[in-house]
Amino acid sequence: MTNSLRTIGYNVVDAGSQADIWRYAPAGPEGASGEEAKQIYQQPGKPVPPEEAWKLGAEAARPSPIGGRLNGMPQVHIDLLVEQASADTVER
Repeated sequence: MTNSLRTIGYNVVDAGSQADIWRYAPAGPEGASGEEAKQIYQQPGKPVPPEEAWKLGAEAARPSPIGGRLNGMPQVHIDLLVEQASADTVER
């Protein structure tokens, strides 16, 4: 897939396996809370050069175990999950 995308002009970084994709997930906005954090978090991402993408991935630290825990997630993730989940999901 990477080579196909490169042939049509995309600058692609192979992020590795599905197990490593968390390294490239957006980080929560530090110092922001509530509605401000949601607005910042939901803005479109900005492209970075491949070298910077590799560097960011290599430096990423997992804040919680695989699968995650609510107490290890940024509050904005929890807020968006609750806001976007169905009532049936939230009740569980």
